[in-house]
Amino acid sequence: MKLQKLCFAVALLATMIASGARCAACTDATVIGVWGFQVGTAVGQFTADGTGKITAGDDTVNQNGKVIKQTFTGTYSVAAN
Repeated sequence: MKLQKLCFAVALLATMIASGARCAACTDATVIGVWGFQVGTAVGQFTADGTGKITAGDDTVNQNGKVIKQTFTGTYSVAAN
């Protein structure tokens, strides 16, 4: 579970950094729709609603040869800097 949270946090940060180059002013509202990510052996996607909520997400991760599928929901915020 800790690995899942860490992978998700890193993936979300990487996604925000990558999208920052395309957005003149990124806000919670500009993060909307389906986003994909890959971090290490984890790959997945999540749906952001533009108001700071991740309404659905799923990923598949390989932990020591065991394939684990997970689902999640959560929140996000985009810093002004």
